[in-house]
Formats: sequence, C-alpha cells, structure tokens
Amino acid sequence: MSLTSTDFEYLLNIVGHKIAKQDTNYRKAVSPVERLSITLKYLSSGNSFSSLCDVFKVSPQLISSIIPEVCDALVEGLSDYVKIPRSQEGWREIADEYLKRWQIPNCLGLMDGKHIKLQCPPKSGSDYINYKKYFSIVLFALVDADYNFLYANVGCQGRISDGGVFNNSALVRLLNDNELNIPHKTPLPGRNLPVPYFFLGDDAFPLQPHIIKAYDGNHTMGSSKRVFNYRVCRGRRVVENVFGQLTHKFKIFHRPIQLIPEKATTVTLACIHLFNYIKRTAATHQNEYDTENNQGEVFPGEWRRHLENDSCLDNMSGEDNQTSDTTVTAEDTRVELTHYFLSSFGGLEWQYNQ
Repeated sequence: MSLTSTDFEYLLNIVGHKIAKQDTNYRKAVSPVERLSITLKYLSSGNSFSSLCDVFKVSPQLISSIIPEVCDALVEGLSDYVKIPRSQEGWREIADEYLKRWQIPNCLGLMDGKHIKLQCPPKSGSDYINYKKYFSIVLFALVDADYNFLYANVGCQGRISDGGVFNNSALVRLLNDNELNIPHKTPLPGRNLPVPYFFLGDDAFPLQPHIIKAYDGNHTMGSSKRVFNYRVCRGRRVVENVFGQLTHKFKIFHRPIQLIPEKATTVTLACIHLFNYIKRTAATHQNEYDTENNQGEVFPGEWRRHLENDSCLDNMSGEDNQTSDTTVTAEDTRVELTHYFLSSFGGLEWQYNQ
C-alpha cells in the first residue's frame, strides 16, 4: 500500500482528534501522527509488534492497543467510502455499469466470502475452527463492477456454516425483508420477460430470486449451460481481483493474524475502507487488474505475480448452501439470462470456445 503525503494528511485529519492522547506526568503521549503511522505500517507490511517496536520505539504492549483504536477510527472516518445504495436509482447505476463493463444486465454486484486465518484465539475451544481445520473469522462482502467494496460483514466465527454466515448478515436480512430498495423487475435488453435484479454468487451461496450463480457440473463446450457458466465466471472475475488486490496491498493477510477475533475484525474492516479510499484517490495502473482483449483472452493483473501462495484468505466451502423455496423464479431468471447470452443482443463472439 502506498499513500501520498496528501492522503496521509487527509487520514490524519479525519482520525487525529479521535486517537489523540494527553501527556501524563510520567510520559509523553504517542502523537496522532505516530499512531497512524504505526497502524498503516502494520496493515501494509504485516510486520510483528516487536519489529514495529524497533522502528517506532514504542512498546509492543502499547502498539497492541494503538492499532485497534486507530482502525476503529479509520472505519468510522471512512464510512462514506463503503456503503450500499439507498435508492433504486443508485442500484440502477451499479447495474448499468456492470452491463457496460461485463455485459451482464440487471446485476447489482458480486457476493463473495472468505475465511481469514487467525492465530489460535485464547480460550476459544473449537468456536473458530473452520471446515479446513484452522482458526478463522469470516468476511462476507459485496463488490461492484468497478472493483469497490459496497458492503462488508466481518467477524463471524469460522465454525459457523457458510449458510449461517450468509443468512445472519445484515445485507441478506435487508434483502429478504425487501428493505434494500432494489429496482422492480425489468426485461433484459432485447427480451420481453421481466426478471428481477440480482446479485451474482458462487457455490457458497443459495440460488434465490435475487441471487444467481452458475449451473452445477461440467457441460459440453458451446452448450447453453457452458456459455452461461462462462459468462457468470467472467463477470465474477471482478471480485477475485478485489480480494487479490486487498491481499496484495495489505500484507497483514499474508499470514495468520495474531490478534484476538474482535481486534482482527476491526483490522480487516479498516483495510477494506482504506482499500476503497486509496482506489478512489490514486491512479489505477494499467496492469493492476486482470485485463481482457477483444477475443476474450485474459492477461493476469500484477497482483497475481506478487501474491503467489501468500494469501491467508480462503474461499467459503459451499457445502451447506440451501436451495430456496422460490427457486422456480430463480431458475426462470437463469434461463432468461441464458437466452440473453445466446442472443444477438447479449452474445460475445468468443463465448462458445470457452
């Protein structure tokens, strides 16, 4: 992660008053500048408290209290950088951008979830042991077409099933209660049947009227289901790049986080808010994300070369997702999307060879 002096001053301006401490008769307080510097160095480098102590001449014990406090202040101060739309027009803008960039209509964003590795939390028993048998908390996120986080829920215990994480998130509760204010059904371009606006998920999520995912199984090249799955996977490349970039910029995710779950949650949320802030204020380099030519050939982004196998973010399992009672409607949407992908309005020249 690289910040300009202007960016640093902006962050200091929004959190400085929240993290400032008074000098005492016994010692001089660590300044807001130092507190912010320590925290940003920790997030970007993943260095241990002892190594930060050597650099900043602050005790590891004090560093352990500074970092969560500054991260809390960053999340609060940057809250406007991670938020879902509150109006139908806002959702339509996201869908329009997704259609423009990835040629999938009615798409409101991409759902994905990751297990974040932790060092064994004290006295946690098996609460945080996930399906891969290591300690974790879960990050559930929604991402838009332009590589921004729209929503993030962090901190669910690793042992909780993926279905439980999904169903207990505030976003899904709002969705199920029809409180997200998403637009009404509308026909796809060149089609007549009104279909719902939806989120794209993967196997970790249930098929529902507002959550669409690829067909199960392998399908013959050129078949309608193979084309559909290619288009969905192509569209979901965005979220893969987002998590790859998050891990590339914040090396705290390169090894198990050595904090209690509550503090690891705060650290993760701070990274997400900083990710959006940096993306909107810094120039995007040409090869930063995966790119695609006009024949569908994909060129890997720079983050893939640097990341290799260092990421401590793992996929959700997808073993326990439950099919909704209303999958007839969801299946109708999937069929209508397939027709659209095969039509002159929605087809891509190279999709039959994938």
